Amino acid sequence: MENSSSARSDNASLRKCKLKARKAPKSDPTINSMWKKRGARVSLIIASQLCEMKDFGASTKPLESLCNQSEPTSALRSALARIYLQGRYIQKAKTHFSFVEQSPDATEGMKRMNRALLACANGEWDFASTRLTHLIESEPDNFVITTDELIDVLIGNRKYDPCICSSPAFLDHQTSARMGQMDTIKLTPLASNK
Repeated sequence: MENSSSARSDNASLRKCKLKARKAPKSDPTINSMWKKRGARVSLIIASQLCEMKDFGASTKPLESLCNQSEPTSALRSALARIYLQGRYIQKAKTHFSFVEQSPDATEGMKRMNRALLACANGEWDFASTRLTHLIESEPDNFVITTDELIDVLIGNRKYDPCICSSPAFLDHQTSARMGQMDTIKLTPLASNK
């Protein structure tokens, strides 16, 4: 019961953000941007809650909506594809991963991580293990990001800067979840779903 009332509240908040963004005065683009950012934050909260409830199909809807509202970033498409992998929607994940592969704003680390996760989903364990081990060894600080930074990256306001992860301010401000990590153990059952 608590989850459904929370979901209704989040959906109402998302509708309010979209309405406020549409009604924002054209003379002040910062107001429109603020409401879009707030809407993106609410969308991420909704998607995160649905992922926690293992409703991966529904959790992709708010993120797909973000993809359709503007030019989607590689970070958004990667996040969406990774959720599709968890829900065993491998073809949909491949579609988004292929956009990321072609995108000039996608980092090589992001592309390699996507390839490794897709390999896990397809049961290519040797390739995935080698790739993931290499990624962790070569970029150990590249897998932690704060929620605020994630919002900026996903809606395209800022490029992801791996140097942020090693700054003292970042290390002191780790009140949010590790949004950049992907639990590959959850992908193990996908080997039987080719």
